[in-house]
Amino acid sequence: MSHPFVHLRGLSTYSMLDGLGTPKAILHRAKELGMSHIAITDLYGLYGAVDIYTKSKDSGVTPIIGITMPFVMELSDIPYTAKSIDTYITLLAKDQSWYHTLIRLISDAYTQCTPDEKPVITIDLIRRFPDWYYILLGGIDSYLWYTIDNDPSGESTHTYIETMKSICGDACLIDIVAQPYNLYPTIKTYNDKSINIAKNSWIACICSSNYRYIYKHQQESFFTTLAIKDGKKVFDQDSRKPAGLHHILSGDEIYTILTDNGYEETLITSWMNTTVQIAETIHIKISLWNAFFPQYPTPDKIQDLYDKTKDTLISE
Repeated sequence: MSHPFVHLRGLSTYSMLDGLGTPKAILHRAKELGMSHIAITDLYGLYGAVDIYTKSKDSGVTPIIGITMPFVMELSDIPYTAKSIDTYITLLAKDQSWYHTLIRLISDAYTQCTPDEKPVITIDLIRRFPDWYYILLGGIDSYLWYTIDNDPSGESTHTYIETMKSICGDACLIDIVAQPYNLYPTIKTYNDKSINIAKNSWIACICSSNYRYIYKHQQESFFTTLAIKDGKKVFDQDSRKPAGLHHILSGDEIYTILTDNGYEETLITSWMNTTVQIAETIHIKISLWNAFFPQYPTPDKIQDLYDKTKDTLISE
């Protein structure tokens, strides 16, 4: 039996060596696996959005465009000594107007950077642009997992979830990560706690595996790109080698992993169906060859200011 599935998060080559796979190749693999949609949610920007949108025309696969960004509740939460922020959320644009809003949100995020000069999203930014996208709260390296790790009382997690839900409502989603527990044992704790959080907060669960490359045999190539990015050699003891399976998994592979992890068939089917249903509500259309510029506020009495200074604006 084939199990329908759609990837709602994953990184392409536009994530600057954190992902391995062009949008064209990602679309091709999704079509091979019989997927109707596939998302790219690259780090820090919508750099691959136009590429996957234009390439999708000939693929028969609907692109889902999103972004993965560092997140903190407040800028004051960033320690002065911090070198970087490694807690993330993922946002998915729902349609064309929401895609434009996502661009505005990202632009504003670049005005409040992390210590390593990466854009960061705060709860204030989410409040300024509510209900314009889906928010994937869970998953590997998410802010949700950070709160689970760092606050055994659960108070920080509760505050985060309830705040997000009060702003974005049903647009909030929590990932159940489909990675084999024998390869990535720490995920079991996060998944089990995420399931309880979702149940208590009435938030829908989806499945994700966080693909980083296309085919299974590309794992070593992916490790090499990470080593290059980090200025290391792939055989260095401290070079990054993420545990688990991070190629584009089929629906049957996702189902098998979750079954082997001990979850009931009804739960797995519910999570996978919800993932596909979310994808089917997303319809992106990008107006190509148009330039979009920031809308900076116009000062009061701009005409008076112009009249007073116009003779000095141009000189021979």
